[in-house]
Amino acid sequence: MPVNAVAYSADGKTLFSASYDGTIRSWSGETGEFKRFVYLRGPGINTMVCLPGRKDFLVFGALDRRALVIDAGTGECVHRFKALQGPYLAIAAQEKPARLSLLGQLEKKLI
Repeated sequence: MPVNAVAYSADGKTLFSASYDGTIRSWSGETGEFKRFVYLRGPGINTMVCLPGRKDFLVFGALDRRALVIDAGTGECVHRFKALQGPYLAIAAQEKPARLSLLGQLEKKLI
C-alpha cells in the first residue's frame, strides 16, 4: 500500500509510517527494519505527526473525516477529534508554545 505520511519519534529511534490502507507501522529509525503494526483501521490515513513532548503519541487524520491521538506503544486511542465535513489533509504540531493545527478539506482547527 502507498505510504501517505511518515514521522520520527522524539528520540529518533523509531520511524512511523501511515498508509492508504489505514495502517500505522513502526520501523527501526537506525536500520529501517520493520518492528510491528501500531494501529489498524479502515479508511486510509492522510496525515500524521508525532506529538511533541509525548514520545509515543501520534496524531493522525483520515479519509473518514476523523482525527485521533493514539499511544504508539499500546495502539490505544487517547483522544478523538470531532469529525470534519471533509477528510483531514494536514496536521502540524509545535511543542513551545503547545499548539496543534489540523486542516481539513473544508475547515481547520487550531488547538
